[in-house]
Amino acid sequence: MPYVRSRHLADEAVRALANADFKVCSINAPFVVGAVSGLKETALPGYVRGDIQRAIGEVVSQYRA
Repeated sequence: MPYVRSRHLADEAVRALANADFKVCSINAPFVVGAVSGLKETALPGYVRGDIQRAIGEVVSQYRA
């Protein structure tokens, strides 16, 4: 999965910059959680359970409706 690999490589590169004088923190959240007024949130429960395929399917079906 190129996306996951690129996130991993970016994390390693940032952490490699750390030293006694320079502290780093790498946060690789897979998505941003937010709300859009009037839009029903269907994917977040799937993400929370770790069921990513279901979460993606729920989002896709929402836009096809």
